[in-house]
Amino acid sequence: MGDFGSSDAGSNPAGAIIVVEHEMNGSLKLLIFWRYTCYESTKLIKYLSEKLINLEFDMVGIHIPRFSFEKDVANIKNFLKMLNLQVPVILDNNKTIWKSFGQPLIPSIIIVNKDEILFEHFGGNGYYWLENGIEDIERIYLNKNIIKHDFANRILLEFINNYVEHPMSVTPAIYFDMNKKIKLDGNFKKDKQCLVLESSDYVKIRFKGKRVDVVLEPISDYDIVDVEINGKPVATHMIGEDVTKDKTKSFVRVTLPRIYNIINGGWGEYLLKLTTHHGVKIYSIVFH
Repeated sequence: MGDFGSSDAGSNPAGAIIVVEHEMNGSLKLLIFWRYTCYESTKLIKYLSEKLINLEFDMVGIHIPRFSFEKDVANIKNFLKMLNLQVPVILDNNKTIWKSFGQPLIPSIIIVNKDEILFEHFGGNGYYWLENGIEDIERIYLNKNIIKHDFANRILLEFINNYVEHPMSVTPAIYFDMNKKIKLDGNFKKDKQCLVLESSDYVKIRFKGKRVDVVLEPISDYDIVDVEINGKPVATHMIGEDVTKDKTKSFVRVTLPRIYNIINGGWGEYLLKLTTHHGVKIYSIVFH
């Protein structure tokens, strides 16, 4: 188990890189195993960073990369700056820390007191039990409580190894053909980790839900990706945080490899179309 009580790089396991340093004084350490292209990870780390800021409770983000660009310190720093996250983060590129804790799912939370593990929560579901577990520890060690928070159901579609996480209990939906392959139309190439869309290429997928997040990386310095719903620009009440709308189209400007919110609001069944101008890579799509 690594020494997380110091910001000295020499105190961290081999291969770990300190992305953001922070002085840690408390005896309790809340470790979040996360990655910045995972919606549930970023939502959780942002929420906890706000709720734990005034507690004697040190939080450390252990970043576990899945895609190659997630190993770049500059990309993680840009993401943390964008969300104004002031939490210590360690980039565990060699997965040394992750393996020392038994390779937990992403995201996961492990609370330790020196060398003792007090609490573990694995995966992106069951937040009722997560918050109750944190409450128990805070009541025993800190005499504090944490406010409840609602985490949405979602379907995760990753193009690395054609991975689909589709819990039976969730209400969003995507569609499959007779061969149990995802119905994905358009002009694109399949890479090891992603879909590659060159100039004017597009991808279409039908879904049921109310929110869509996409992990995008520009092939060159930047890209403009047009976003359409049912053959039209995104309606005003459905525009995601990263989408711009003018008189003729709705689009997202892709400058960094990160997760982009393109649809937010208006539950229903839709045909989503993404069209690139210069070239873009699509690593994953999350439907809520």
